[in-house]
Amino acid sequence: MAAIPAETSRPSRSWRNSGTAGDDPFWSAVIVIVFTLALYWFARSVQSCAREIVSDNGQSVSGLAFTTVGLVVAAILILWPLIAYGAHPRTRSSAASISFSFMKLLMLLAGIILFVGGLLQSILSDEDFVERVSLALTALFYVVTPLSLHVARR
Repeated sequence: MAAIPAETSRPSRSWRNSGTAGDDPFWSAVIVIVFTLALYWFARSVQSCAREIVSDNGQSVSGLAFTTVGLVVAAILILWPLIAYGAHPRTRSSAASISFSFMKLLMLLAGIILFVGGLLQSILSDEDFVERVSLALTALFYVVTPLSLHVARR
């Protein structure tokens, strides 16, 4: 029995590189900075859209269009790296994995801060219902997105 050699194992599967710019540590840091600025821009655009909807200004259509474009661009800048890094979990470099984890954590913390800040603001001030709803939806988006990415990964 000892003379029978063991069965040769299959070679390990080779994963090709994901090809994202975030594989380099410098570009990962740049993407995280752009992502952070996009989180801020998105929250500001949502609040501006809510104020434009509530206001009775004659310029509300042009202002609403401008803030809506900002909202869409910020949403793309938020979702693009999350989708790009989430689509290639096995082919990410360590820098990309760290930046992806940091972006999810940053988004979760921003959602919690927005939720607590919005809760305090709604208690202490008289703001319109639309502004409260927009702040709550932004906080919900910021909290649910990284949590769903974390659950989907498992």
